[in-house]
Amino acid sequence: MNIEGKDLRNNSPAEGEEPPPFLRSWNRIYMAIALYTCALIVVLYLITVVLNR
Repeated sequence: MNIEGKDLRNNSPAEGEEPPPFLRSWNRIYMAIALYTCALIVVLYLITVVLNR
């Protein structure tokens, strides 16, 4: 529970909270950002390896 007495483990949306405009869930957006960041790191690493030969 938080200060307001609401149970934070409840996965239902809060009152008045709208879903994101795409991907239908905030968890999916967070996962997409994490995957994009990992892919960007890999691509930049490969560019560094290729250009430093």
